[in-house]
Amino acid sequence: MVSRVTSSTPAFVPSSQLAPLPSTSLKKGATGAAVIELQRSLARAGFDPGSVDGKFGTNTERAVKAFQRANGLEVDGVVGKNTRAALEGGIVAPPPSTPTGPGAPSGAPGDVTTARTKTTTIGGVSTYKVSGKNGVAFKGGMTVDADGSPRAYNPSNTGLDALGNAGRPGNWWGLATDSRGQPYVQGPNDPAPGNYVSTTALVDGRFKASDPRRYVDSEKVPFIAVPPQLKDHGVKLGDLVAVRNERTGKTVFAVVADIGPRDHLGEGSIKLAQELGVNANARSGGAGSGISYVAFPGTKQAWPMTHEQIQEAGKRAYDAFGGDAQLASAVR
Repeated sequence: MVSRVTSSTPAFVPSSQLAPLPSTSLKKGATGAAVIELQRSLARAGFDPGSVDGKFGTNTERAVKAFQRANGLEVDGVVGKNTRAALEGGIVAPPPSTPTGPGAPSGAPGDVTTARTKTTTIGGVSTYKVSGKNGVAFKGGMTVDADGSPRAYNPSNTGLDALGNAGRPGNWWGLATDSRGQPYVQGPNDPAPGNYVSTTALVDGRFKASDPRRYVDSEKVPFIAVPPQLKDHGVKLGDLVAVRNERTGKTVFAVVADIGPRDHLGEGSIKLAQELGVNANARSGGAGSGISYVAFPGTKQAWPMTHEQIQEAGKRAYDAFGGDAQLASAVR
């Protein structure tokens, strides 16, 4: 649904290692070294400004607005004091890996522990960390995110999802746009001619912004969208996730591929919903409850990944966490 764009390889860099942004405000039309540093900071934070070229154009402005919206700031596209402070302090290092093997603590992989800590509450949904385990767990419903699918949005609003979920003229946060802010329309050689190019925050940097292949296809890849607050707990784009439908007992592995609103937890791709046995209609489907999630910070693999690679790597992370029994305990 709501989407943000990011560089293909956002780095885990502590804020203390970043060069400070200039104290003066930056806005569309600015050029120079200060804009280059801004573009680098946006990319590190997970919001793609396009080319790092020192030119504050439409793509950079869109990335700034997406960052502001995701962090609860005034969405004006201007990098003033508050936006600058958020950029400089918004990048955290991933947590240390969980020790394993002889001598590991009692919460080591394979054990189920009931010791948990509530980390935050987002939209009424609480998140938890389990002692000795690498994971951020929560339980709630699932809304269906069509973003990244070539069929997600079109000019006549007959796509998989309502066009309003991609933004509006002059402020498209869910569509790829040109230098004038106009959405790209797919041509005859693209997957869905006549449809817009829908974006996700996780991208394949081999392809241009106008190419639907740059983005993670909701119809083909199991993924979730997370609110920006979870980055404070180490969850980043590309990290692996386990998602379990408690009604069916089905567990599916996915990746974090999109950034959603600050007030919402529990948003999954069409493919993820299908595999879980949830109504996968982005306009009217989803589940109101009964879906458990655990994201594994610091587990991002080289992107892109095949479906099989996601399932294999996700299972390894889930087994280390403790599997279904540990997840059930974490979100009890």
